Amino acid sequence: MPKRLKKEPIEYARTAFDSLKSSQYRWNKNLTTSIERSISRLFYDQVFSSGADRSGFSTIPKSEWCEHTMTDDHYMAPQSVTKFIMDTEFLLDDFEKFLDCFKMCRKTHYVAKTQNEELKNLTKKTLVLTRDRYKHLGYNLYGNGTMFTTPELQVPSYYTDWEKGFQENNFRPTITENKIGTLDQFLGEVA
Repeated sequence: MPKRLKKEPIEYARTAFDSLKSSQYRWNKNLTTSIERSISRLFYDQVFSSGADRSGFSTIPKSEWCEHTMTDDHYMAPQSVTKFIMDTEFLLDDFEKFLDCFKMCRKTHYVAKTQNEELKNLTKKTLVLTRDRYKHLGYNLYGNGTMFTTPELQVPSYYTDWEKGFQENNFRPTITENKIGTLDQFLGEVA
């Protein structure tokens, strides 16, 4: 059997960083849903390809896992986080901060597959902030034999602030005109 290569999350993060940075000029007021989705999939794919970083928390007590089909829930939805990254741009100015965000998106909680489907649907059109998703659905978190009855997910406040604007904007990016122009614009300035 061939030896499995160890995944280096930093390389996946670097690929995502470079890809998003090179796509900044497309994230503008003319953004279509096809462009939005194709760009947000870049980050999503790299997060998933780099592997899950299990938090040790689950929504089902460990003694009941055998009764359910379990899966990893990336509670910081990478596709939504991409929209945050592209809207705010500050993470594309500093790879170390971007890497921290990338690592946060790799964190998962172990959930029943049916719960994971409910959680996915919440991010699409429901006015529930990421930090409140588990609480909204009535899911408890279990870790080290302890149950947390009002689980608030660990989400940076700057993300929550952006997310409120995103929801108010009918779940569309809150685009501010970016500073990066096209190659034609650059060449026009040089001439």
